[in-house]
Amino acid sequence: MKKKYDIALINELRGLKGGFAKEYEKQSESRKKFLADTKNRESVERAKIALEVAEKLYHARKRAGLTQSQLAERLHTSQASLARIERGANLSLFTIAAYAGACGKHVKINFV
Repeated sequence: MKKKYDIALINELRGLKGGFAKEYEKQSESRKKFLADTKNRESVERAKIALEVAEKLYHARKRAGLTQSQLAERLHTSQASLARIERGANLSLFTIAAYAGACGKHVKINFV
């Protein structure tokens, strides 16, 4: 036999589930409207690419066994600057190549 508080909790969770579904639907519509604008869509795509590159840089540093401070020293920059790079900011081909080189890697670009 279920206790009263179990039934009350189950009912409360069911109500939350319905609220989440409604909120998700509203956000989905907002997202569709936002991405309907070409400039917004291109901006989101650039951000995705920057984050993918930043993630690869982060993993290269980790595999090299380096802290941000150690890598920053190799690159003659600050740890804060390296943190921004690993968040996808301040990325350029030169920065990416220098970062990779300091981790003992190289950059290879493929056009697919």
